Amino acid sequence: LSGESLRGREETLVAQVEGPWTVGLHQKGLEPHEVVFDALADLSQSDDPYVKYYSGTAVYRCTFEASVPAADEVWIDLGEVHNMARVILNGRDLGLAWKSPYRLNVAGALVDGVNALEIRVINSWSNRLIGDESLEAENRSTWTASRFYEADDELEVSGLIGPVGIKAVTLL
Repeated sequence: LSGESLRGREETLVAQVEGPWTVGLHQKGLEPHEVVFDALADLSQSDDPYVKYYSGTAVYRCTFEASVPAADEVWIDLGEVHNMARVILNGRDLGLAWKSPYRLNVAGALVDGVNALEIRVINSWSNRLIGDESLEAENRSTWTASRFYEADDELEVSGLIGPVGIKAVTLL
């Protein structure tokens, strides 16, 4: 074990990223859609069928203010994500977060002042398949060789749920 792994860690929230969030949705075979959320929420709980049954990459964008902390490490913590997320901060691709904890290092990307954040969240297509089951065949945007879902099946939690925050880590 390294000496670093034997020490404790102290995390401090530097900035809570609250939005509003502009979310771009583009479902194959349908017109692109853009929505604004004041707060992050499960897409499958939306009243808008395009959002509720969305499958693909939802592109979340917002700006937030922060100061670069004097810390051993600085991370963006995405909170709850369904299913994977690619994070771009101030034009710098920070990588892909594909499992919990959904965290990526922001060293060198976080700036003092206003920061531009883009989070591309990729979900599964099960909600789209469930939504399409309630449509006539000619109006569906998906097709499979077998029927895996029924129109009344429970939807999966979808999208960026959060909370999203910037955390400073000090090694003790």
